[in-house]
This record gives sequence, C-alpha cells and structure tokens, in this order.
Amino acid sequence: MHRRLLLPLAAAGLAGLLASGCAKQSAAVRVGDESVSQQELFDELELIVTDEDFRSITFGSEDQTPLSSLQGTLGPKSYSQFMIGAVVNQRVQYLVAGQVLEENGIEITDDDRSAIESAIDQALSNGAESLPSAYREDLVEGLTRLQVLQRELGDDEFQRQMTDALVNADVEISSHFGSWDPDQGGVVPPPGPVQAPGSEGDNGGGDRGGAGSGSA
Repeated sequence: MHRRLLLPLAAAGLAGLLASGCAKQSAAVRVGDESVSQQELFDELELIVTDEDFRSITFGSEDQTPLSSLQGTLGPKSYSQFMIGAVVNQRVQYLVAGQVLEENGIEITDDDRSAIESAIDQALSNGAESLPSAYREDLVEGLTRLQVLQRELGDDEFQRQMTDALVNADVEISSHFGSWDPDQGGVVPPPGPVQAPGSEGDNGGGDRGGAGSGSA
C-alpha cells in the first residue's frame, strides 16, 4: 500500500469512517442505513492533528500538508474547512463502497482485512495497535472495501461505478460539517473552521465558524 492512506483516494478523482447501525449521537455523515456520529468524526480529526505519525500517512509530510492548513482559527480542537472536506469525503467513499460491493455481489474476507491491517501496521512506526481500536477497525474496513472493489472491478470500472454511486447515493451531512453536492465534487465544506464541542472557545453547540447548527 502507498505510504499515504487517504490522499491517494482523493487523487483518484472520486468525490470524497465507518459506523454500522445507529450512531452514538447525531450523525455527522449518513449514507443509506450507515452513519458516522459527530463524536466519531471529531475523534478522527483530533487523532490526525495530534498524532504526527498517523498524520503523515493520511495527509503526507509537513512539507506537503502543513499542520497549520489542518487546524482552524477558533482555538484548540478547531479544524479547517480543507481538513473537514477531505475527511468527510473519505468517510462518504467508504460508506458508498459498501453499497457498490453489495450491488456487485462482492464479499470481502478476513484475509482481505488482514492484508490492509498489516499494511497500516507497517506504515506506522508504533504499529496499527497505536490507533484507537474502534477507529482502527473502521479504517481497515473502509480501506478494504475500496481495495477489494478496485481489485475485482479493475481500475476503469471501479472509477465508473464509484463515481456513479457517489452521484446517486443518498448522502446526508450535518450542517456543522458542510453539505453534499456531487455536482461540486462531493462535500462542500462549511464557510468557516469547525470546533469540537466542549473545547475552549466553543459556544456550546451553536454556530461554529459560520456552519449551521443542524444535523443530518
């Protein structure tokens, strides 16, 4: 696997972690029957910003993507529109890939998942076990979905089916994190940085950096 886990997917030209069943709280992202809670999304954003090793395999080195481009201007645990757009797009891809697998009757195996987990383990200096367990499981599942789809369909058909699926998918995004518009490439980030609830400078759940307060 490429040293970076997220950017190559964005570069593939697709618009764009995974939580099955009911979200623990208001959904940040929902695609069909699957959703990602707002807390899970904020946990991922914080992990990327605070874990330099993990950040390097998701957004590249500091020279490629400065930490300052990921952080917002509202104080601690504040994240830029660029970062929100990239992470939410990634989550949507993972969820939509599950639908494309089902439509094609393709199943992923434990061996498929193990191969992805091994690649993550090798990419991180402290290994995959350094990631929170729930997040690690979601990351492995999402990357496995995409890899198996690309392997089974071939590059061109993979691109075609994923692009079509992303255009036609029933995607809902909390207004905290922007909106969904496949005609504009997928996630339209919020107009300002987003701050995690409860952090210093947060206004208690109202408008965060100009983003609305509604949820999907």
